Amino acid sequence: MSSLAIIASYSELRDAFNGFTKDPNMKLPASAPDGNNELLHNGPIRISMNVHAGQVDEIKIHSDLDQTPGWDEAFEGFEQGMGWSSINFFNAYQQVIKTNQPAVGEAHGITATHTDPAPGNDLTVTFKRN
Repeated sequence: MSSLAIIASYSELRDAFNGFTKDPNMKLPASAPDGNNELLHNGPIRISMNVHAGQVDEIKIHSDLDQTPGWDEAFEGFEQGMGWSSINFFNAYQQVIKTNQPAVGEAHGITATHTDPAPGNDLTVTFKRN
């Protein structure tokens, strides 16, 4: 595991995310092995986490398509489910979609780094604890 600060336990993130998401195909599995693992792949959406001993220090959401409802549900699953809601995250998302340049939103001790190097089809956000 990296020296990054812990975001939360996997079980806390899973329960919050799964409790918020409505699509039955957008649910995180019951457990996550140690390491950097893809834990959800649903259409264009992939979610991976870096896990060690049940603790998560990084979450990545990737979409092969920008501005898809699956992206909104995945992002809001963490943002709303964990109580991280912030206009700063939304503004960073809007900026990266418009400019295809990295954008960072910070709130609630969480940094959300958005990248979209290929317009329209390569959106990633990485959550880390500040």
